[in-house]
Amino acid sequence: VAGAVSYRPTDHWVFGLSFDTNTFNLPWRAYNAGVAASRYEARTSYLDNESRRFDLGYQHLRLSDDNVNQGVSASWTERWYSGPISQFQTTLGVGASKNRLTDTAYFSPSSDKSVDLTARYQWLTWKRDDRLFLQRVYASAGSYAQAGFSSSATYGARYEHEWRFRRSLIVTYGIGVAYHPYDGQRERRTLGYLNLAI
Repeated sequence: VAGAVSYRPTDHWVFGLSFDTNTFNLPWRAYNAGVAASRYEARTSYLDNESRRFDLGYQHLRLSDDNVNQGVSASWTERWYSGPISQFQTTLGVGASKNRLTDTAYFSPSSDKSVDLTARYQWLTWKRDDRLFLQRVYASAGSYAQAGFSSSATYGARYEHEWRFRRSLIVTYGIGVAYHPYDGQRERRTLGYLNLAI
């Protein structure tokens, strides 16, 4: 069972709650080991204007192996340029989390914290009526600190396409690479994704 509710009392403030009793938002090694999880989240957003917003969130992940992950995050998104064809924006985010169990089949540090700066450039390549084609490039850099290990740099890049065939049909796909330390060892992750929204 999953659900979400949001409340917007003014043009600037948005409050939201969501839950999922069988979430897929968990480490792959946990999923591969047969571990399931339920996820609960609370989020508050302040929209200063169409180009600036601030977000604050709390997540509670309860796994079937009796582990519990709790995390808080905050971010500031600023659109520095917005033209008829292209946009440029950055997001500065900070986060911290902790886990009840550390001796697990998946990555589960007792605590960790991170800071990231992500830049996004988007340009409108084609448009006709409600149909359009967007291209996006992302670049990110930051720092990650895990309990028991010194902090280390994180960075990555991603290239994305978005097709909007109608207001109710959006296809997004992309490729990317990211570097992140785990237990003091930097690992590279390559990714590809395809999302269909109806």
